[in-house]
Amino acid sequence: MKNTSNESESLLVQQSQELAMKDKQNLPLKDAIQELRTSTSEDEVRSLLREIFVALGLKQWWLEYPLSTGVADMVNFPARIVIETKKPGLVNPYGKSSGNETQIDQLSRYISGIIDQRTIFERADEIDEWRGYLTDGVKWWGYQWSDGPRKLVPIPQVQGISVHFDVEPFSDFVNQHIKRRTQGKDIPPDDIASKLVDPLMEPLSSLQRDLESEIFYQTKIGLWRKILHGSGIAPSDSSPLNQSYIFLRHSVIVSLARMLIAYLSNASAHPSELVSNALEGFQGWITEVHTGVQLLTRIGENIRKYDWRGSTRDVLKDVYHGLIDPSHRQEFGEYYTPDHLAREVVGNALDDDWCDDAIVRANRVLSGDQDVSTENLGVLDPSCGSGTFLYHAARKILGRISTNHLTLKSKSPQIVSRLVHGIDVNPIAVEMAKATLAMALPETPEGVPKLRVALADAMQTRVGPIFEKLGLFISTPADRSFFVPDEIVSHPRSDSLIEVAVEAAVQQEKPRFETPIYGDRILERVEELSNSLTPIIENESNHVWVWHLENAIEFARMSRDRVGRLIGNPPWLVRNETPEGARKKDIERLGKTLGLVETLRGSSAKGDLAAIFTARVTDLYLGNSPNVNGFAWVLPGSALINQTWSNWRRGFRSEINNVELDLAWNLDDVIPPIFDHAPNGTCVVFGRKIPDDPQEILQVLKWRGKFEIAEISEIEQENVASSEYLEAVQRGAFYSPEPLLLTENVVDVSDQLVSVDTKPGSQKKSEGRWFGVETKDLIIERDTLLPVYRSQDLKPFKAKSSAYLIAPTDDDGTHLLDPKHCESRYPRLYSYWLTAERLYLDRRRPSSADSLFENLDFKKYISKQLTLHKSNDRLKVIYNKSGKNLRAASVTPSEIAGQTLYWLLTSSIEEALYLCGILNAPCMQEVWDKRRTSKMHFDKSIFRRTPITVYDHKNPLHIEIVDIANMLSESSNESLVELNEPVQELFRD
Repeated sequence: MKNTSNESESLLVQQSQELAMKDKQNLPLKDAIQELRTSTSEDEVRSLLREIFVALGLKQWWLEYPLSTGVADMVNFPARIVIETKKPGLVNPYGKSSGNETQIDQLSRYISGIIDQRTIFERADEIDEWRGYLTDGVKWWGYQWSDGPRKLVPIPQVQGISVHFDVEPFSDFVNQHIKRRTQGKDIPPDDIASKLVDPLMEPLSSLQRDLESEIFYQTKIGLWRKILHGSGIAPSDSSPLNQSYIFLRHSVIVSLARMLIAYLSNASAHPSELVSNALEGFQGWITEVHTGVQLLTRIGENIRKYDWRGSTRDVLKDVYHGLIDPSHRQEFGEYYTPDHLAREVVGNALDDDWCDDAIVRANRVLSGDQDVSTENLGVLDPSCGSGTFLYHAARKILGRISTNHLTLKSKSPQIVSRLVHGIDVNPIAVEMAKATLAMALPETPEGVPKLRVALADAMQTRVGPIFEKLGLFISTPADRSFFVPDEIVSHPRSDSLIEVAVEAAVQQEKPRFETPIYGDRILERVEELSNSLTPIIENESNHVWVWHLENAIEFARMSRDRVGRLIGNPPWLVRNETPEGARKKDIERLGKTLGLVETLRGSSAKGDLAAIFTARVTDLYLGNSPNVNGFAWVLPGSALINQTWSNWRRGFRSEINNVELDLAWNLDDVIPPIFDHAPNGTCVVFGRKIPDDPQEILQVLKWRGKFEIAEISEIEQENVASSEYLEAVQRGAFYSPEPLLLTENVVDVSDQLVSVDTKPGSQKKSEGRWFGVETKDLIIERDTLLPVYRSQDLKPFKAKSSAYLIAPTDDDGTHLLDPKHCESRYPRLYSYWLTAERLYLDRRRPSSADSLFENLDFKKYISKQLTLHKSNDRLKVIYNKSGKNLRAASVTPSEIAGQTLYWLLTSSIEEALYLCGILNAPCMQEVWDKRRTSKMHFDKSIFRRTPITVYDHKNPLHIEIVDIANMLSESSNESLVELNEPVQELFRD
């Protein structure tokens, strides 16, 4: 009995502990349910519902998921559920959501958007499994999607019901009405890199360290360097550690991309089978040892966990961002377009009529119809990156097939493959783009069709594909060339012909075909190609010739046949930052040939590569059907306002037709910002080829919010009157590098000596070659310091220098002295300068001056100001180059305006006050902002595009401005607003 009693007591204690543990586990869930009862906002309802659902085992929710039809509040792809949440007390299926749309219509719109994206992948019975719910957290309405009539059908048990706010009844409601018994795979999350590869990066890095002395590893990393150098994007940092870091990540990305394509071709493939697709190429070093194969196999296992085709975005972009440090992405110029923007651009560029015509023509080409031309067929992104635009172009065309060409649905992957093309100079991007495009295509028994993404320089800055009437010449890595007959280049099964020709050349035997589907002439041409390749392969080894030939032929076809649409986000790179070498010179030559390099006196020497790129690729790849063929480019906002874009904005001439810009979007007010790194904002420009002279684009569609509101805005005309002062305006001194030449801290050591610290170089390694450079406690002669004004030293009417240049002048202060010739006069400076000169020569850009002294006085910007020393009866007006508000003050002529300022010499104190009064007037700040030709800089645009008249001492308004300006310059208590009335009157017309 005693034992039984003890056992009962023990059982009661155990049950009590289990209940306590259960209560403890339910506590967060109970709290969330109670908070839902008292929630006051829609956002609160949404976040609490997700917390409750996850706690109850219904995971994988997407909040505010973007669709082509809007932004859905809550989406669960495995469970096929969409929930539209409302503020407590405002849920009503037939109540108005916005405009005349009811809440049930809103929910239906979101689900139809998902259906349109997924109908190409799912069976009809799977589509009908989608359900939608309306709720404010208290009341619930449920609906089942019916794809036949394409509408929501009410679920009788869930029509305006309320749920008790306690754990058990709420759990019962979820389990009975919302949660499914089985769930499919989730779509890849935003942090997919952490799920796929992050846990394996440390063992892969360890494997890399173990193998780095092996010959095969050295061969592969050498091949990688050669590929990147060939594309012009090799890492600038030559340190072994940096290159190893990038090489490993590039290897993983390429392996992942190829394995993903293999999985999308055969979802039942074992992970080890996926790894077999990652053997060839520079990344193949991983599979040289068993440990590497095991690690990639684990990545393959992770790939199989997700519904890749169910996603609605470019997932590989997220993988890349997760693996590659932002500083390296910046170094390679890799800024990828957000999916929501790419979707909007593609939706407008690929209109339904164009899609319908392209789909029909592509089907006829695939069917072997000889009467249909392949010219002007398809869409091309010539700088495709990871494939974002290719993905959304494919989805757009697939959606059109599903809604308007149902009889072609079984052929949709092949049709899309024939229509969607990409080019990129970055070999890593090409691998990602292929995988991204494969994700957009529905699964078929034949696997993923041919993906038309070519590795090439789309600008063809050197020599492009060399066509002759009878075929194509292709160069080899050893600068040999061979001929591919046109019968092979143009054949719809050219890939198979190339494989046979290469295999025969490798084996040094006659080409053999498994099926007799080709005529005698084709067989003769394949044999000719094989014979040409045999000695090349024998002498140059097997350079993956099948890939090499297919890539070259595909690129050649794009140039020969052209396409009907160009889309994309071309490289955002200032021209003078293009890597030095033949390519940079070729780009400048192209800019002049196309008439796009600005040659106006005083204009910016920079300009954007994107202007030349878009004009060049339009010339090369867009078909010449006027008023039919067009393009859409995502560009920096400067394209709409900057002077260096002015010739481009007016349109440009192509080979046969002219090019006109017919629509532009201003995206500066879109939230969140499209690109955080874009100080000039973002725009989208649409255009077309026309037979007539192009008209300059005058209006833009200015978007606000999340692409919800747009209004027409005028582009400021460039033919506004200039100021008579324009020719007098000069740039400030351009002294570089600052870590060698500029000091902000000066401490007296003696009557003649001072201790200074030079300005530190960038603290970010990615931001320049002067990273970490500075000199502390440098003792030099006081007379070797030259005061300089910068924008931070400037306030309206007042300026006080806070920095000095290490730059000695002669006794008159009118000329700079070369420190290399000052050994006896300034021995301390001389000693420092020798060290600084060596550092300069070691780190300078190839385009920089040959000596530090020449770079200090770049274009004589300092000398020009020093020579004004004898004009001290006059004043120099200085104003800031950049910033939110324009500020101006006057200083003596010999004082040096730095590189963040502009200046002009006036003839009198009154004229200086007159100009400062106008430039500082609060009423003019909006004018200055609108007249900028750069969203960052004022530059000369305020004088080039505002008719500021020369000071007239007899003009009453001029005199009044001078008097107010004089009062403001002498007192800190007066308000600048006092300037508004006379300045507004001055510019009344």
